[in-house]
This record gives sequence, structure tokens and C-alpha cells, in this order.
Amino acid sequence: TPASLGRPPSATGADTRSALLAWGVDGVDELIASGVAIQA
Repeated sequence: TPASLGRPPSATGADTRSALLAWGVDGVDELIASGVAIQA
């Protein structure tokens, strides 16, 4: 059976903040502000 996703992928960095917070990473805002992590 062929697979179908039904929607295009999220933009790069669209879920960065929520993923880092879910993984328990500290200083998420600082990582994004300094460019270490990218939030779209």
C-alpha cells in the first residue's frame, strides 16, 4: 500500500522552541537569540 502524508513538512525551525523545551534544554531563549538554535 502506498504511503501518503497528506500535508507538506513543517518549515525548518518551526518547532525548535517547543522541541527544546520538551527535551528539557535550559536557556532556550538565549540559544535562539544567539543563533545557536533557529526558530522560524
